[in-house]
Amino acid sequence: MRNLFNTLFAVAAIAITISSCKKDNQTASPSDKLSLSKEVATVTPVTSDTIYGHWANPRGGNFGSIYVNLTSATLDTASTTNPRFDIVLNNFNNSFVQGVNGYTVEYINDPLVNFSTIGTTTTGITQLSIGQSTTGAGPTPSANGWYTYAPPGGITLVPDFYIIARSNTPSKPSYALKFTYAIGQGTATLNRGKYIIQYGPIL
Repeated sequence: MRNLFNTLFAVAAIAITISSCKKDNQTASPSDKLSLSKEVATVTPVTSDTIYGHWANPRGGNFGSIYVNLTSATLDTASTTNPRFDIVLNNFNNSFVQGVNGYTVEYINDPLVNFSTIGTTTTGITQLSIGQSTTGAGPTPSANGWYTYAPPGGITLVPDFYIIARSNTPSKPSYALKFTYAIGQGTATLNRGKYIIQYGPIL
């Protein structure tokens, strides 16, 4: 859907038009069902940080990758991988979240779930990469991405949408994160995404 970018960003700070790749929003298998624990748990401490995407031309440009270390008390990112990173933001406008270094990503789209009380046994639907929803804006049916796009209005955050970065290494914690803000900066031929995310370890 790269043609969505052809009319985007007539002025700076217009909502981002981001296209998804079919392979990035894979359909979850029927066995990937949401399981919620009744335990009392917390996502703490919750950190809020701003992430700026790479500048690129959406008409065939390469936005590269932004690797994120969720362990750090202050935002720690880089354009190249390193064992300290847990997730990577890639694809158009760096809007797709994918696990790295032993992490996988799951999503939850449920108004009955509270971000701060996601527990260690809370599980979502596993997906290779989580970005633009291809199943609507949720929650019925649930969205499979954290935002939707509808021209000409642009990007809309999916409510009650949370991402779990699941650790497959016993010595590392899992993390919960959510996008709380998204905007585009630049022009129709050179732009980037600006995002605010909240995240914290699942204890």
